[in-house]
Amino acid sequence: MNKPAPIVLAVDTSDLDVAKQWVSATDGVISVVKLGLEFYTTLGNDGIRAIADSCSTDIFLDLKLHDIPHTVAGAARAVSMLRPKFLTCMQQEEVRWFRQLQMQCLPLTLLV
Repeated sequence: MNKPAPIVLAVDTSDLDVAKQWVSATDGVISVVKLGLEFYTTLGNDGIRAIADSCSTDIFLDLKLHDIPHTVAGAARAVSMLRPKFLTCMQQEEVRWFRQLQMQCLPLTLLV
């Protein structure tokens, strides 16, 4: 099997059936599926699990967590059970707990 392309599929929909179709059509071809805040707040953990269970690609939760460090750490722990490879946050100084949770923090410094 060929190595997947270093491409991220942005699943910017809150419709689970549409999301599953997109992911299915690209499974094995792309490297990462990005699920954002709209997807997560609409479909929750069950939606994330449904996508993760339907593909072999890494999951990137683009939630842009932003709060006091203790709260961001708690939120990161809460979503770690979903086993995302990447998670965005607005906190740059407290990324050490992401390593403990075996996920990579993609720190953001500015939203435009």
